[in-house]
Amino acid sequence: MEWKASTVCLRDGTSCLLRTPRPKEDAAALLEMRRHTYRESEHLILFPDELEEEPEGQREYLHSRNRSPLDLLLTAWVGEEPVGMSQLSVDPRRKLRHRALVSIALRRKVWGLGLGTAMLREHLKAARALGCIQVELLVVEGNRRAMALYEKMGFVPCGRIPRAVRQGDGHYADEIRMICLLDKGDVGQ
Repeated sequence: MEWKASTVCLRDGTSCLLRTPRPKEDAAALLEMRRHTYRESEHLILFPDELEEEPEGQREYLHSRNRSPLDLLLTAWVGEEPVGMSQLSVDPRRKLRHRALVSIALRRKVWGLGLGTAMLREHLKAARALGCIQVELLVVEGNRRAMALYEKMGFVPCGRIPRAVRQGDGHYADEIRMICLLDKGDVGQ
């Protein structure tokens, strides 16, 4: 799904462009950004060495997400550098089309600057436009920064999978499912 580009001013005064990706032009830079985010946070679902994708595979992925009427992939750019990527996916099955799943990955350099809020706000708008009444996400236990963002945007915990993630040091972390009910007034706006 294509989405109207917008510019947000981050808390440090930096201007950041939110837009859908351009597969040919952006694939290599976005792949490198993803590698950085996996190195910078233990709360993402892959270890850095598990991202084996090449730029051609990244181009195909970006192209398929842009073509899908039920997916919104957003990228965040400071100048020519990608600093964030987020995705909203709606299940195509009719019994589940009222639900969407969202995920966000940001470079450490923009943590705490309001970019996650801006990206999540766009995804909640897109979910409403697609007729969804709820948006869900998964967050790894201990990711306090993300939990605070999600709660601020109207998400509440609704389930937990014990020992869902095995971290690099061998300890296990629970995965927490959170939900935002969009038919409850101004939640997430």
